[in-house]
Amino acid sequence: MDLNIIKLNATDSTNDYLKSLIKDTQVENNTLVVTHFQNQGKGQHGNVWHSQNGKSLTFSIYRAFSQHKDCYPFMPQMVVSLAIIHVLEALNIPELSIKWPNDILSYNKKIGGILIENIWTKGQPTHRVIGIGLNVNDLPNSDFPKASSLYQIMGIEYDLDSLLDQLHQKIIEHFETFKVIEQDIYFKEYHDYLFKREAVATFKGKDGALFSAIVKGVSPEGNLQLEQEDELLKSYAVKEVAMFY
Repeated sequence: MDLNIIKLNATDSTNDYLKSLIKDTQVENNTLVVTHFQNQGKGQHGNVWHSQNGKSLTFSIYRAFSQHKDCYPFMPQMVVSLAIIHVLEALNIPELSIKWPNDILSYNKKIGGILIENIWTKGQPTHRVIGIGLNVNDLPNSDFPKASSLYQIMGIEYDLDSLLDQLHQKIIEHFETFKVIEQDIYFKEYHDYLFKREAVATFKGKDGALFSAIVKGVSPEGNLQLEQEDELLKSYAVKEVAMFY
């Protein structure tokens, strides 16, 4: 597959770079923008993605927006998450899980994150930018005790270009082979990897109060579903609740 790849030494954010490119020119589908270092890597809702210069993979992929009306709104996030999981499983990375809404974990430590942004034109979504950060050869950092890297877990230094190519190809493959009629298969597999599913975890609500709940799943819209003491199932959108682990 002949793919357009843009390599940068450094940029504030590969998502922002790609979004700017979309405004100025016609971008080829599946175009990838990768950088050795992000000055202001982006996570969900303004959070910052931290990475070590030349040790991590930080990249974004462009997809022309295409989503069947019957497709679950959260499905693109599931498709990308599962593509990354499948690549890492092939490398024998152990104890992989997906922490809602966008983190990839190994041994309960964060090794990757995903940020998908849709760009709208005249009230309609027209472009999709998929941002991914993966800690690959990063060394331990005491400032981020809940983070790890493939190197820290496996004791192996990985070829960044080879791993990038595997991830790029797998994400494209997952999007292009996805069928709405089979989306419940993806939905079930995502839940099989969901961090703390059917376990009790501690959460902080928007009001700052802590509470315990059982993680039951994620809705098709992407809301976290929790069962609390009253045994009622409640859904929480991103930023309405944060998990402590």
